[in-house]
Amino acid sequence: MSYELRVVSTREPGTSAVSDFLAGRRSGGEFRVDGRLQAGSGNIVVRKEKRGDSVPIFTLDGPFRIETEDVDDPLVGLVLTPQWLIEINVPSASSQAELRLARSLGVQLAKSFQGALYDPQEDGVVWPKRRPKLYKTPQVAESIDVVNLRWYLPYSKRGSRTARVFVETARKYFYECLPRRYGLFEPFQGKVEDGDFSGFYSLWEEAAAAPYGDMLHFKCSAPCYGGSVSFSDPRDDMPRNVDAAKMVKLQ
Repeated sequence: MSYELRVVSTREPGTSAVSDFLAGRRSGGEFRVDGRLQAGSGNIVVRKEKRGDSVPIFTLDGPFRIETEDVDDPLVGLVLTPQWLIEINVPSASSQAELRLARSLGVQLAKSFQGALYDPQEDGVVWPKRRPKLYKTPQVAESIDVVNLRWYLPYSKRGSRTARVFVETARKYFYECLPRRYGLFEPFQGKVEDGDFSGFYSLWEEAAAAPYGDMLHFKCSAPCYGGSVSFSDPRDDMPRNVDAAKMVKLQ
């Protein structure tokens, strides 16, 4: 039986990442990469020179497009925007050193393309062992400065596409800024679970489509407090809206 590994990532892995990784491992022998990664139908055979012969030691298939529901349970929450799957298969005839090489490659792909590596045989996550925290709670109370950020966007940008850009940017650069609970009023009725932001996107659309303008609030994780997105009142026949610029304010 072959040994299987799965790389789930946000960004699409490319063939050069495999070649570059193996080029740095030549101390373990000469490797050859046959084939290429291609969305939906890619295949790579990694070969190693042994006693004058080129022997296949493992393969990579994909990347395949996936949705959140396709992700193995242990990975839920580790990859918030899962979009791609790479399957690595190591034949039973391969050595333990070659299996370790395949695992190291899987870890490298996960790191490089914002993902995680899963081992179905162990039903466990190889990397990351846990999500690294960008913020550590101080052990003693201290006064801190609060930074308020505000973005003013054209009213044409009120759709949920802007919400997705916000979530993906926060996930990449400042994880603790991601919305955790959200709603149009308190107590917030919406909650992000297992990295699923679909409810947040839907409520964003609802607030954006309100005929009188509306505001969506959300809470984040420390050291972030939370924020809101407000949509201008679109009614032109209201005296207060005459000559007023319509906009989206995210803060």
